[in-house]
Amino acid sequence: MNTGTDRRARGFVRRWWPLLAIVAVLGLTALAVIVVPHEGGVRRFVRLPGFLEDWRARARLREISELSQRTDADAIRRLLVMNSDRNDEVRWTATLALWGIKDPRAVGPLIAALKDTGADMRKWAAWGLGNIKDPRAIEPLIAALNDTDADVRGYAAMTLGVMKDPRALEPLIAALEDTDAGVRTGVALGLGNTKDPRAVEPLIAALNDRDEQVRENAAGALADITGVHYGQDPEKWQKWWEENKARYEKPEARNPNDELNTKRE
Repeated sequence: MNTGTDRRARGFVRRWWPLLAIVAVLGLTALAVIVVPHEGGVRRFVRLPGFLEDWRARARLREISELSQRTDADAIRRLLVMNSDRNDEVRWTATLALWGIKDPRAVGPLIAALKDTGADMRKWAAWGLGNIKDPRAIEPLIAALNDTDADVRGYAAMTLGVMKDPRALEPLIAALEDTDAGVRTGVALGLGNTKDPRAVEPLIAALNDRDEQVRENAAGALADITGVHYGQDPEKWQKWWEENKARYEKPEARNPNDELNTKRE
C-alpha cells in the first residue's frame, strides 16, 4: 500500500474540493436530461441547458407581449434591449412590438435590424419602418431593395411606396426589373401608393410582364395614380397616356418657353 501517495491525494482533494465540486456540477449539468410532458401525453427527454434557455426565452416573449401594450419610456427601453437578444424569436418579436407602438425611438433599432442575419427580422423591420414613416429610414430601405432575400426586397418596396418620399421613385422604378415576380408585384403596389405620375410609363410597360400578379398590380397602380381604368391593356393605356400626359406634369417640369411659343402662335 502506497500510503504516501494516498495522503497526497487526500490532501489535494481536501484543498481543492470546492473547485472540483463546481467542475463536477457543471459537467453533469451539460450532460443532464430531464423528462417533460409532450403533446398527446407522450413524455420526451430534453437536455437541461437547452430546456433552461428555451424556458428563459419564453419568459422574455411573455414580457414582450406585456410591454407591447404600453407606450411609456420604460417599456420602450426594455423592448430596445430585447431587440438585440441572442434568441432569433425574441429579437424579431421585440421588433414587431416596437413598430406596433410607433415610437420614433424605435427607428434606429429597426434600421439596424435591416442588416440582421435573419431574413424574417429584416423583412419585419422594413415593414415596421413603414408603420412609423420616419424619413431617416428612406435611404436604408432603398438599400434593402438589393437585399439577397426576395421577401425583404418586396417588403422594402411596399414600405417605400407607403412613405411617398420622392427619393424612392427612381429606385422603385428600377426594381420593376427584379428577377423575382413577388418583388415586382410589391414594387408595382408600392409605385401605386406613391401616386406619382412619373411611374405611369414604367407601369404601362409592366403590363407586359410575364407574371399575372405583376400585371394585375401594375393595372391597379395605374388606376390609383390616374383615376382611370383600362385594366391590363397596355395599348389602351399608352394611347390614353399620350393624350393626357401633359395634365399630370408638374408645372416646374415643363419648358417655360412652351407657353410663350404657344401665345405667339
